[in-house]
Amino acid sequence: MITYKLKNDSETYKVIVKSFYELSKELGVGVRSLQSIMVSDEPISDIWTVIQVIPEKQFPTADTLPDISVWGYGWLVLSKNAKEKLFSYLKSSGEFLPIVVDGNEMFIFRCTTWGEENDSECIFHYVDGEVDGLEYLSFDQTDIDKKLLFKSKLEGGMSVYCTSTFKGLCRELKLSGLRYDEDLISPF
Repeated sequence: MITYKLKNDSETYKVIVKSFYELSKELGVGVRSLQSIMVSDEPISDIWTVIQVIPEKQFPTADTLPDISVWGYGWLVLSKNAKEKLFSYLKSSGEFLPIVVDGNEMFIFRCTTWGEENDSECIFHYVDGEVDGLEYLSFDQTDIDKKLLFKSKLEGGMSVYCTSTFKGLCRELKLSGLRYDEDLISPF
């Protein structure tokens, strides 16, 4: 089974972003408190308020909002239509939080599922004898076989990964906005 790192198709679709600082202000929590909350798997719906987001047009060809996009922190942003279509598949893998993007009701999907890494295949990058990130990331296929979306503890939980099953599901449901990258480490 192929594993992918989810990325935005920013050449075609607007990108939904908000700085960590702005987000912490809107939620009424300190930056450090928010950082602690983000790396935990505890629900954040009790502190969540509907936030307004203005999408960025990173390319001249990006004129529309995507059905699904990536918003760092191990989050995806889903249109109302995408949430309705994916809810039954994803409800046990995270939580849905409402946002408004350009006047459109959308939802953050905060992934709280972790994929077990294949330690024998992962390669760390070292600087002066200290671990300084990953050069290669691999997941235990038995662990992720039944998971659609998941994060990596070795990567810090800041990206969302998926299997070919999720990619096929999005194609079947005609949900667009994502790029599926087989290079699990590349930021581009």
